[in-house]
Amino acid sequence: MESFWDCNFLVVDVETNGSNPQKDRIIDIGCTIINNGQVISEFTSLINPHQFIPKYIEKMTGITNELAFSAPGCEAVFKHFANLINGENTIFVAHNASFDWSFINATYQRLDWQIPKIPRLCTLKLARRLFPNSIKKGLDNLAKIFKVYIHNRHRALGDSNATAQILIELLDKAEFEHEIHTIDELIQFQNSRIRNYQLNKTAIKKFDKIIKTAPEEPGIYYFKDEKDDIIYIGKSKSLKERIKSYFTSNAQTSRKIIKLIKRIEKIEWECTDTELSALLLESKEIKKYKPEFNSMELKYRKLPFIRLTTNEEFPILEVVYSIENSSAEYYGPFRNKFLANEILEICRKKFKLRKCDKMPQPSLLNTPCIYNQIDKCIAPCALIVNKDDYEQELNRLRRFLSDNDNSLASLFEMQMNYLSENLMYESASILRDKLIDCQKIFNNHNDFPAPINEKNFILILPASKRAKTLEIFLIRSGKLIKQLVIGRKAPTKKLRELIHEIYFNGFTPPLFYSIEDTDDLRIINSWICRQSVSSHLIINGKTYEDVIAQIEFTIKNISFA
Repeated sequence: MESFWDCNFLVVDVETNGSNPQKDRIIDIGCTIINNGQVISEFTSLINPHQFIPKYIEKMTGITNELAFSAPGCEAVFKHFANLINGENTIFVAHNASFDWSFINATYQRLDWQIPKIPRLCTLKLARRLFPNSIKKGLDNLAKIFKVYIHNRHRALGDSNATAQILIELLDKAEFEHEIHTIDELIQFQNSRIRNYQLNKTAIKKFDKIIKTAPEEPGIYYFKDEKDDIIYIGKSKSLKERIKSYFTSNAQTSRKIIKLIKRIEKIEWECTDTELSALLLESKEIKKYKPEFNSMELKYRKLPFIRLTTNEEFPILEVVYSIENSSAEYYGPFRNKFLANEILEICRKKFKLRKCDKMPQPSLLNTPCIYNQIDKCIAPCALIVNKDDYEQELNRLRRFLSDNDNSLASLFEMQMNYLSENLMYESASILRDKLIDCQKIFNNHNDFPAPINEKNFILILPASKRAKTLEIFLIRSGKLIKQLVIGRKAPTKKLRELIHEIYFNGFTPPLFYSIEDTDDLRIINSWICRQSVSSHLIINGKTYEDVIAQIEFTIKNISFA
């Protein structure tokens, strides 16, 4: 049984000069292709409709008659579109798919082409079956619910990109709440009768007393069945509010949630001091117990890194999936191989390091390869440069990957400007998403080096407002070495000793980075980026006395709001 995640979802949006597919024409088409929950490619083009574009359409889309006049005709554009829609294992997707499909079908008829028979998925229909009736299902409202930013609303690629991100969220929800796993099941579900699943009063009263005793602190909660087996693990900033949300009388929920709640015989929880602690603990517990109703994060994923080798005279860059040699420099972990490979390709084009896996013994007798001839390699194999010159190029690369001067951000910005100047500015939203992913890794701080081996920092977070406690995370070489909680007014002797031992006393973390270490780093990087945390102290280049002074200042002035 093939999972729907393995399919290529061709998410399409069309802008038209009217609402009648027989009389009116497509003026703009955008396509975003999703595979395994990731955007893998996109296509967009204006289309000359050879018809007048009404003023209200111009005002809504920004597409004027002058712009459309210089655009290619539908045959040229649809030759490219045909390659996408005829791709193997492709599913057509749109928001209110009947509208977009009707215009595409009419265009195929006018071209006298045979339109392929492929499964069609409608995110509007899916949303109607996955959400309560009280929630509006328009693209703008779904974007708000899922926190999807729509860049260039009412332009085809802007809308198709937003629909693609919403589709990923809907697929997650369909898989978890309704146990849907295949395309056939998904199509059947979208066309099924809309049903609301509501709890009966007995189920609500069953846990009324225990919910009242639940704490309002952050933490993780466990749902257990009659055999005392854990069947679901979740996290929350407020355990009471989250657990209570499962058992409210007006809850309209899914078949799977109803099934889960019917199985619950016991509710337990474990408080944590901060949301970050809850995230880290939840990930570990789900992977440890593999609860039946947790569909995500059941296994540790091998995430890609970019490695700069250091065990050879002239290092190279490569993509790897584990940290095996801590003497090399590692950048990551990246969310997927596509982003890692794209950053690698940018570096290979921008910097003139050797591209060959096995370099011949450097000699004046060696003939430089084609990369040197096109000015993409400084040819250390032919002794055109020496080791010091090569090291200078490596240092330029390190500064770029560390994003110390916003070089990477500037590069994305230049690409976005280029796309805008060439009437493809909608594509900038994809670059924006990639930049956000990079910020999670590089953290965009001038004193924060990107190589994992050099990530030495301390996170100080407010914990209990009532008790005025702080949770402190000590990260050395990208590893979470220690977590501890201290009172704001408590003596800092133990903390001072730990900092001296971990950062200033020759302490060396183990050379091996486990998949659990990588997962912790992924969660911490993502959380720092999402929260825009400023209460982290960089250790590199600072004396012990400077670090202690900074910590004491932070503890004294930290806000518990």
